[in-house]
Amino acid sequence: MNVFWGSFSLLLATALGGVWVAALWPMHPWHSGPRAVRLALAFVLGLGITSAVQLVWIALRLPWLSMPLLEALTAIAGAFVAWYQTRQTPALSPTSGVRQSDRVHSWILWPSFALTMGLFLLACVGHANRNVNGGWDAWAFWNMKARFFFRDPELWARALTEVSPASHPDYPLMLPLSVARMWQYVGNETTVCPIILAGVNSFTLILALAGATAWHRSTSLGLLAATTLLSTHALITHGMSQYADTVLSTLMLLSVALITVERSGPQPTPSRSPATLVLAGLCAALAAWTKNEGQLFVVATFVVVTALAFSQEKPRAAGQRVALFALGAALPLMLVLLQKMAFSVSNDVLAAQTTDDMFSKITDLNRHAMLLRYLLGFVWSIPDSITLSLLLVYAIVAGIRRDRAALLTLAPACGVVAIMLCGYYTVLLITPHDLQFHVGSSIDRLFMHLWPMVIFIFFLLVRRPGEMTKV
Repeated sequence: MNVFWGSFSLLLATALGGVWVAALWPMHPWHSGPRAVRLALAFVLGLGITSAVQLVWIALRLPWLSMPLLEALTAIAGAFVAWYQTRQTPALSPTSGVRQSDRVHSWILWPSFALTMGLFLLACVGHANRNVNGGWDAWAFWNMKARFFFRDPELWARALTEVSPASHPDYPLMLPLSVARMWQYVGNETTVCPIILAGVNSFTLILALAGATAWHRSTSLGLLAATTLLSTHALITHGMSQYADTVLSTLMLLSVALITVERSGPQPTPSRSPATLVLAGLCAALAAWTKNEGQLFVVATFVVVTALAFSQEKPRAAGQRVALFALGAALPLMLVLLQKMAFSVSNDVLAAQTTDDMFSKITDLNRHAMLLRYLLGFVWSIPDSITLSLLLVYAIVAGIRRDRAALLTLAPACGVVAIMLCGYYTVLLITPHDLQFHVGSSIDRLFMHLWPMVIFIFFLLVRRPGEMTKV
């Protein structure tokens, strides 16, 4: 019964998210659109909405039945908006942009993808059986905060004020609130719920990458991208560790994919519309509601959206695009700001030192050399060398796209990844903790934040299997 009610609670959250995806991004019923991307969006938006509802329910000390009632009212509001938007959306003829050659190549790739997925699922089950409580961070602060919310709703704020700084009381609350919500539906504090959530989070990341790549390029490249991600050992480790990093990675990827498609052509289409920028801002802000690194991601995406808009559009049109992104980001960022203002919890990296301390570290060339040595040593050991070799061979055989449209498509994703890399490097450079320890304990998680976006960029850059023979 724990598995049933835990899964049921996630299904309800996904349905609620799906209603709001339909409301914010309407499509004609006969238009297929990026279905995998929309499904991934439904899940992560469902987590964001239900976590906000859970926070309201706990903060106001409402009776239990009021929580599903609040979720139902939120779904009804989304359904009304979706109905209204559907009436305003012009009817579209059902079309299919899938080339026959891509159908053939995708059918060839499905067996290898299915085999890799099967092995991945077996590895995830084995990892979950060996680590039912997740990794260190899971029981030390993610699930620990969820236990405060579930066990003691009247004193839930103690999880953010009276715990050790080592438990990161400043971390955002979407994941622990989601786990606590599942326990509320199940009726007891079972380890099954965070395990199920971790598994679905991992699957959603794979679905988002496959769907985003297929949406922008082709089904065959989507399958290759998903297979590449499945072969990454760090995905198994951190996907089933019950950390927030997999959710964060999914939100980052979806936001970048939506920004990329919004910039990929001059005319609105069912897939490319102003709503894609609203959803991109929403995903970016939900990343900030998931983990502190997501706050850097909001800045990175805002800078990229603003720079691209004002470099390619007239000021008025550019301002409208930036405003749409900011509109989507507004509500989740309000939750983050409310948490920071209400509890005034400082970050362990910034609070432990002065501005002069940080400046001295930034200007220390020896520290730069030490950090680069540590980073290179760790980063080359994380990706599978066979996978990297196969990607290199594919790039050589298939070739690289060199047209202007391809470069414009790559610009948003490359810009975001570059800013995130600079931000991560700076944080590691100024850390008050032992440098080697900090790099060693965080580099694989930081890698998993960016690796799906790097795979996405790679398959945006290379040619499709059907294009190999073209000159």
